[in-house]
Amino acid sequence: VSTPANDYDFYWSPDGKTLVYVSENGANSDIYTVDVATGVSRRLTTDPDEDDSPVYSPDGKSIIFVRGVNGRQIVSIPADGGTERVILDSAFIQGPRPSPDGKWLAYSKRTAAAVTNVFVVPVGGGQEINVTRWTGNNVAPVWSPDGQQITFLG
Repeated sequence: VSTPANDYDFYWSPDGKTLVYVSENGANSDIYTVDVATGVSRRLTTDPDEDDSPVYSPDGKSIIFVRGVNGRQIVSIPADGGTERVILDSAFIQGPRPSPDGKWLAYSKRTAAAVTNVFVVPVGGGQEINVTRWTGNNVAPVWSPDGQQITFLG
């Protein structure tokens, strides 16, 4: 990527052929992909709210990211662009990471008590589950390869 814009949050596709990233190459931060072989970038989002923390789903078919100031939504979009789908509408969300089977998302979220915990939610949407439940700053969840455990900084 070679633009005068601020570009960050790069994440590889599962096949290693593209990168998804955030660019401030407009009025706000949007999600882009770049073909590694050609260097051609493509803008996927144009919402006026800020987008960040993009990651590919394990099958590479979709991109999951956080939208809004103070991370108010987790959103999914097809990797080639198209119709967006809100997975979770909440607040203070950061760093969503899909499970290896692509069925769950783990993420950090600051609660009303100003405590940051790790939560999971089904990718299809549904009730979020607090999996840490103690005070502290529990961030950066990462799934084990078998999807049975989540590690995080705490």
